[in-house]
Amino acid sequence: MNKFYIYLFIALMFSSCKDDKSKTDKTAIDSIDAEINGNDGPDFFALTMNAVVEKDDNLTLFYLEEGQDKISKKNSISIPVKGSENFQTLTFKIDKDILPTRLILKFGNEEKYQKMVFDETLISYEGREILIAKEKFFWNFNPNKFIDYDRTNFTAIVTEKDGVFNPFFVSRKTLEDRIDLELP
Repeated sequence: MNKFYIYLFIALMFSSCKDDKSKTDKTAIDSIDAEINGNDGPDFFALTMNAVVEKDDNLTLFYLEEGQDKISKKNSISIPVKGSENFQTLTFKIDKDILPTRLILKFGNEEKYQKMVFDETLISYEGREILIAKEKFFWNFNPNKFIDYDRTNFTAIVTEKDGVFNPFFVSRKTLEDRIDLELP
């Protein structure tokens, strides 16, 4: 009978420690998100994703507007990301009233190695939302040749090819059509 109580006590200790850690991580992520993007102001376009980003990185969301066909620094949002084995909430907010026609998510650090695991992705604009489940991420974002994407585990690993390193995902036509039909 004493063994039962010992096992119960150990199980409770581990579960309570785990809960405390996740609450701290979530609070830290929320405060980083608020600090970087701000939570005040109009409800313009935002892309929010839950992802594990293994190493420190700067993620950049480039977006094209109607009539544009080339990306520019002017139409981009960059956020610094601290590497972690835990899921983080990453939010890109456009601070102008723009509804993008195409999205390009660029990542990859100086070490030329990055591993990301994707969960849900949410796109919102003026109170309307498009939720992309992790199982549908690949059908909405196309990886380029520098990304090995595992559709079973929802994992992207960047690789250098022939001395070149330029990993990014670009929105597929299906997502661009959804944005055009569901968000304006």
